[in-house]
Amino acid sequence: MSGTADQRPVAVVSGGSRGLGLALVTDFLERGYRVETFSRTESAELTALRKSAAPDTLFWSSVDGTDAGAVGEFGRAVTRRRRRVDALVNNAATGLEGLLTLTAPTAIETALRTNVTLPGRCHVVGCGGV
Repeated sequence: MSGTADQRPVAVVSGGSRGLGLALVTDFLERGYRVETFSRTESAELTALRKSAAPDTLFWSSVDGTDAGAVGEFGRAVTRRRRRVDALVNNAATGLEGLLTLTAPTAIETALRTNVTLPGRCHVVGCGGV
């Protein structure tokens, strides 16, 4: 941008590859935001959106939200690339089916890391740290 910093707002969306997350990513792009998103896998829809998006407006990374180190590195990369975060949406989540007493402890731990711990880590990302 001819020597000046890009002043368009930046949105970070966790779990932006499908469903509500993908809809949020699309909406932010339509509103003129630069968008940073992560998920474990990239959907065909997100791939198509990335190909059709203007250059430097949509960045996706493969990150498992239960991996604190990977979430931290994503946050540091966003900070290096964008220098700011204007909107943060903690969308990534996982569900449990059935009775909790019959659920494997590892499944409960994964759900807690994704649904409780990840939003806290994303908040730190949104504040420009990690």
